[in-house]
Amino acid sequence: ESHSAVVNALASIQGDCAGQGSLVVPSNSAASIMLQKMRGEETCGDQMPPVQLVSQALVDVVEEWIDLGALND
Repeated sequence: ESHSAVVNALASIQGDCAGQGSLVVPSNSAASIMLQKMRGEETCGDQMPPVQLVSQALVDVVEEWIDLGALND
């Protein structure tokens, strides 16, 4: 369930991120709003995660997972 909730899922149907793209675009971390938000680069909607930015190590892992096709392993 969580995989399908983010991979190729629109960022939002309504609200600030509506029409901005998909949360995770397999094999394209640069176009993935989730990764942009983790880096603090995407300004639509709320900060992700809501408290503070995640470590660079975690961002690197997520970026690699997306660029390898965002597989559901």
